[in-house]
Amino acid sequence: MAKKEKDLNLEKEEQETNEVKENKPNKEELLQSEIASLKDQSLRLQADFDNFRKRNASVVSKTREETKKDVLTDLLTVADNIERAMDMITDESTKAGIDLVMNQIQSIFKKYDVTEINALGEEFDPNFHNAIMQEDNPEEAGKITMVFQKGYMINDTVLRYATVRVAK
Repeated sequence: MAKKEKDLNLEKEEQETNEVKENKPNKEELLQSEIASLKDQSLRLQADFDNFRKRNASVVSKTREETKKDVLTDLLTVADNIERAMDMITDESTKAGIDLVMNQIQSIFKKYDVTEINALGEEFDPNFHNAIMQEDNPEEAGKITMVFQKGYMINDTVLRYATVRVAK
């Protein structure tokens, strides 16, 4: 009887060992699981990098646009002063030389799509004009009667508002 118990115990142990082996993942399954995990991690890293690259390109583009606007705005002041100087110069040769400089500035404006905002005689529009004075003139009510400083746009964005006087 002891032999039968030993045989039964051995069979029971073999059965338990087989069950553990069946429930326990083998090496191939572990490797497949690890490969799948690494593939998923790789795809996520690639997507994160693509998103980073797109964000970075957007930031660079916005920075360039802002820098361009800043430089052109500073150049507007120079153009204003050159125009004032042209009005004061009486010597024709000097006037011709300064006119060449002004033409260069105008070509830079053209290159970067900077356009002057029409103001004199136009209806006042707060989207493009900055009124600093009013005058009584019922015949031209709502119209711009004087421009103190020209306004400019770059593409569809106001670079500098035109400073004007408006009739009321």
